[in-house]
Amino acid sequence: IDEALASPIVSPIDADQFLATQTDLIKSDSVLRPVVDRFGLREKRPAKSSDARNAELKNAPIVLRNLYVTRPPNTYLLEIRYRSSSPQLAADVTNAIADSYLEHLFHIRTDSSGKLGSYMTSQLAQLKQKMEESSQRLVSFERELNVINPDQKTSIQSANLLQLNTAYNTAREDRVRKE
Repeated sequence: IDEALASPIVSPIDADQFLATQTDLIKSDSVLRPVVDRFGLREKRPAKSSDARNAELKNAPIVLRNLYVTRPPNTYLLEIRYRSSSPQLAADVTNAIADSYLEHLFHIRTDSSGKLGSYMTSQLAQLKQKMEESSQRLVSFERELNVINPDQKTSIQSANLLQLNTAYNTAREDRVRKE
């Protein structure tokens, strides 16, 4: 279990909070239900219970009375213990709970990564759409200003002015040569 807990821990308060959360997660229905179903650890129901009551009990959150999850002092470890009249069953249930916990963490992280990937894909699509809209607005703005070369922001008027200056300078040089 210590591999699953190998996340950066900033302060003792954060570590206590994190480990308390993991303890609660180990005792949660989503971790215990597969183990209880696998080993048939549900409490026996009275034979005269109604079908509705049996369905209600089947869907009720799982609680194992003989399950103990503790944190040894001054460690970042969690100990999982299960008491049973059969030592082999106690060991199997304890190991199955640890495996179920790790599998649950894996599924949480996988689902989280998938959701984050979907979110990032949608954000990227929105950003791409905004960029295309901005590019279209820029092109229409350049057309309004009669911009010839968008990189140099040259307009038709400035191109005409440049051409007239060139012609004027040429005519002036020609006049000086003739004089």
